Amino acid sequence: MSGQIDVVVPAHNEQALLGRCLGAVVGDARGLDVRVIVVANGCDDSTVDIARAAGDDAAANADVELVVVELAVASKPAALNAANDHLRGGPVVYLDADTVLTPGTLGALLAAMAAAGGPVMVGPRPILVRPGDRLGRGFAAVWSRLPSVRGDVIGGGCYAVNAQGRQRWSVFPDVIADDAYVRSLFTGNERTVVDGGGFLLVLPAGPELSRVLARWRQGNAELGESASPAAGGHRNARAVLAAPELWRHVPAFLWVQGASRLHRRRRWARADSVRAPGASPPDELVAIGAGGDAVGELRALAVRFPAAGLYGGPATRPTLRRAIAFCLGLTALERQPPVVLVRRALLRRLGGIDARFGDHGAVLDLCLRAGRLGITPLAIPIRCGKPDRDVVAVLRDEILLHREHLPAGAGWLACRTLVLGVRLRALLRPAPSWATAWEHRAEWARRPRP
Repeated sequence: MSGQIDVVVPAHNEQALLGRCLGAVVGDARGLDVRVIVVANGCDDSTVDIARAAGDDAAANADVELVVVELAVASKPAALNAANDHLRGGPVVYLDADTVLTPGTLGALLAAMAAAGGPVMVGPRPILVRPGDRLGRGFAAVWSRLPSVRGDVIGGGCYAVNAQGRQRWSVFPDVIADDAYVRSLFTGNERTVVDGGGFLLVLPAGPELSRVLARWRQGNAELGESASPAAGGHRNARAVLAAPELWRHVPAFLWVQGASRLHRRRRWARADSVRAPGASPPDELVAIGAGGDAVGELRALAVRFPAAGLYGGPATRPTLRRAIAFCLGLTALERQPPVVLVRRALLRRLGGIDARFGDHGAVLDLCLRAGRLGITPLAIPIRCGKPDRDVVAVLRDEILLHREHLPAGAGWLACRTLVLGVRLRALLRPAPSWATAWEHRAEWARRPRP
């Protein structure tokens, strides 16, 4: 695919993450005509040096031109306006310097804008990195499911407009929320979330989350609540009430919302914790499991958080309670992320992949062994097609997982419960896969020693 697109990156003291942001853009520019405009504003760190070094690297890529502009004043609106002189009159992506795109994002944005019959604002799918604290996870669970957040362009680090859309305004006003300002210029029918690609959305933890939320609220208040991607209290409440799985997270969501209202008004509240620099390990990443469609997103996660070492979806450990739930037909077997990425050094530390497991069991077994060392996967929601798995192979892995990772007595009882669950499915459900699994139970239902 070919096409011209400009990427504007305002950067104020972003030495920790700018290199990763630009590296993702350059890596995603294959086959496109991309001009990246980095506007370093009021920087007193090495942001400019990093941007110029990225420009040198981009020079080796015939598809990418990188322009560095310096401003003495620290002002995001001024930085966005300074980029206007370098735009080429085509589609424009506005990208925060702490945001990492996943592969395929620029092409998906360009395709959506090219297909539009008029002015349009488009945004990639936000990929919410699972917060490390319980309060943040509760807030994120509810916030990410609010109707306007889930199905609309929220900005949040990346948005784009086509050439006709860019004509909707001349310069950015001096407001906190540039994304909300641009959003207010387009009707709902003129805003589109593209399905391909995405960007990593990282929420801060603890008090920083409420401070950032207070800034969001202040930015929306400058423009009117209609500009907020979370506007519409009654609509949001109805959506939460209709999703019982969210009810247990509502107290955390309300707590963060309430705490954000107690903060004094500040023109800018920066989440420094999510900008913490991390060393980039030289060793390569190893993919384990069968979820090839998600590997690109996980590699972007590894770029953003190089020190984490293990990347995937939240893994659910085998327990007797879950075995009983399977027996009663309340849950399925496939509970673990279909694929994880692990740095080779960490894989060696964990003793490698247990060859007794297939793809299904190898992922969860690795996550459980890492958990014993205090290492949990850095998680994002993984979207990939449901793999065609051999039920017999999955059952074999499940029996082994329960035997290896539960105490002897509980493991024996859990395995017997799983066998009973398969027998009940074979009797009560017409699906031939369960009947076949029961016929071949000698291959997977070996009785473990208590």
